[in-house]
Amino acid sequence: MTTALKSAIAATALIGGAAVVTPSIYSSNITTLIKKQTEQLKTYGITLTQKKDNDSYFVMDREYEATIDDVITLISKFYPTIPTYQLNDLRQGFDGTKFLVHLHITKYPVYHKNAIIISLESPNPEVLLELQKASQRNMLAKKILDLITKKGISVSLDVDGASIVAAKLKDINFNTITDNGYKTESFDFKLNGVKFTFDEDIINSDINNLALNYKKTYKDSGHMYGFDFSMSSLKSSVTKNGELDQKEVDSIKNVTFKNFDYYSGDTIITLNNISSTSAITSNLSEAGIKAKLNIDDMNVKSNKISVDAKNFKYAISISNIDAKVLKDIINTIKNNPAQYNNYQAEQFVERFIKHGFSLSIDPISVDKVDIKANNQNVSLEKLSVTADATLKPNNMNNNNYDTFAQYFSAKAKINTIQKTLDALNNIQPGITASIEPYIVKNGDKVSSTIEFKNNNLYINGKIFR
Repeated sequence: MTTALKSAIAATALIGGAAVVTPSIYSSNITTLIKKQTEQLKTYGITLTQKKDNDSYFVMDREYEATIDDVITLISKFYPTIPTYQLNDLRQGFDGTKFLVHLHITKYPVYHKNAIIISLESPNPEVLLELQKASQRNMLAKKILDLITKKGISVSLDVDGASIVAAKLKDINFNTITDNGYKTESFDFKLNGVKFTFDEDIINSDINNLALNYKKTYKDSGHMYGFDFSMSSLKSSVTKNGELDQKEVDSIKNVTFKNFDYYSGDTIITLNNISSTSAITSNLSEAGIKAKLNIDDMNVKSNKISVDAKNFKYAISISNIDAKVLKDIINTIKNNPAQYNNYQAEQFVERFIKHGFSLSIDPISVDKVDIKANNQNVSLEKLSVTADATLKPNNMNNNNYDTFAQYFSAKAKINTIQKTLDALNNIQPGITASIEPYIVKNGDKVSSTIEFKNNNLYINGKIFR
């Protein structure tokens, strides 16, 4: 037998042995992990029990039931202090809620799509009873009950090895129309394409479409009331680089809100192509916050006024912040929001001010704003504001901010064009003349520089008195 043949036989044996042994090892590891998770869930007030076991040698196919036994224990893991007046309502609303957990994984450590499916099996018994009663006369309650019965509220999880790497919410689409004789009520709800992916310290989330619509129409008069909200193509990415440092990038294609009211008139607010970034960076003692926002088009319409703004954006950064204060604020809001009261807020503000900070706005701007009101049309163009401000370290406190001006300095520049001033003058005759001493003209460009330093206010380099 040649060496090559012996090597081939040995390799074949090893691969075959691995193919036989791996399912057993992987299955054992997953089973151990499930046991650990079951014990951990008990500390969260949740009981996990196995209902079915359809395992084969190469596939784990199991079904579990997760029951919320004590919602207070569960919530307290994330929010240690819960207002006393909410305890009874929370127990009545959530204790006894059941979820079905379906596990379907091949016994090899590979990527498993839809490996775990978690669905709402049954709400709290009292809630379920109320839904059953209401469903006899209310179409909305009936639709919700049908959605639960058909496992319509569920999330599927992708698993890589023993880690959850993606989650997808099942699409929800339902609508109802209820005729009460003298009026009709309609309700529509859509939530489609909700996905999350997890990659070490990065969480990506997507929502293709969210829509919520409610209308109430009185038959005799035709008067209609209600609202309509829709949002399309939300994408978000959050990257964490430590306890404090993180970056978030968001984009939304379209947001529309409509309010229907026969007497006050309809109001429509539309935002198109929204993008934003925010970041927190820190070192051992200081932190910084940066935020940017851009909206291609904003529109507000009502029976009294119409406003349309093009390319609104801002960029703001705050630096030299006391990192410990920022950490304490975030941790308090995250871990104990019920105790974040006015007194704590005042203490945080005092510590924040004592350390000092630097603020930069570069810029807040809008290319064009068209306003229609009272039979007048006004167009304001090329508006922008840039600013810098600094508060030096100090010994001020909540009882004494009299010396604030000694430590504070700021400078802002307002820019626009002559066309905007002319438009303002058409609205309020004489306004241009009143602000003439405080502006500088350079061709068609108009600007004003405002500065505060050494306890004095300056406009275009001259002390304002």
